[in-house]
Amino acid sequence: MNWLNQIEAEHNNLRAALTWSMESSTRTAIAGDLVLSLTNFWMMRSYFTEARRWLNKILILDPAPTIIRARLLRSASDYFRIQGDYEKAAALEEEGFTISKALNYETGIYAAMDGLAILAGIKKEYARTVELLEQVLIYRRQTNDALRLTPTLNNLATAQRRAGNLERARELYTEAISINQANGNLMSLGHALNGLSEVYLELKEYTHAIELQRRSLVTRYQLGDIKGVAFSLGALAISNYRLGHIVLAVQLESIGQKIRKETGAGMSPAASVENKDFRKQLQAKLGIDAFEEAWSSGQNLSVEQAVELATES
Repeated sequence: MNWLNQIEAEHNNLRAALTWSMESSTRTAIAGDLVLSLTNFWMMRSYFTEARRWLNKILILDPAPTIIRARLLRSASDYFRIQGDYEKAAALEEEGFTISKALNYETGIYAAMDGLAILAGIKKEYARTVELLEQVLIYRRQTNDALRLTPTLNNLATAQRRAGNLERARELYTEAISINQANGNLMSLGHALNGLSEVYLELKEYTHAIELQRRSLVTRYQLGDIKGVAFSLGALAISNYRLGHIVLAVQLESIGQKIRKETGAGMSPAASVENKDFRKQLQAKLGIDAFEEAWSSGQNLSVEQAVELATES
């Protein structure tokens, strides 16, 4: 995490360097390399809108079908997807896949397949998602790419869970957690812990779900993954609701929604509908006045206070 803090301290200087690199067509190679070097930082620190802005600029500046462009397209697709522009995300992913295939760039081919699988899952095309990710998983295992293996495990586990294959999902999430703990990949660990908690939530093992959600929340908070913190708080709200802790559930959902809005982290259409339904359920349980009071209390929490409330209540 020290490297994230170091980049944060130099962020304004890096912005100036990006501006300089994009002022001349002779510096596009420098600009591309610099943007790619910052994509993980932007993702972990939830600088989604800024990342999209820089990625858009470099993609317009240099349209040549190169490996660098394929990598930039892959990254840009993630940010458009996160902020809910699925059509644009898919177009970027398809272009990256086409370029990678033409160049026989295997890393890019399977990275694009990974992204296309996630987008298929958002449309509830789980069979297509599983089909793509099983191919990607074979490739990741063959290349011993632990850094990219665990996100694929997470994504495939999510698809299997949504398709109702809970045992397969549990196996995949558990494998991802083990690998992430061994190599210190906290970003992926936070995802895997939260994903496994969803399995136990569907099995109605709410206490176990909360334990995993708290671990995910703390991991994401320590990393500075504010978007992840927001989704962990939302997951904890659901589990606490199922256990009858309604006021706490409202407070956690409230601050989680506030953080999502502030970071520009979108939700899929299906998730958005589920979220609205959940809020209605909370309001029905408490009544309008008590709900509004608890919701206002959640809105006034800082991120640090929210994490403390979620882990100690």
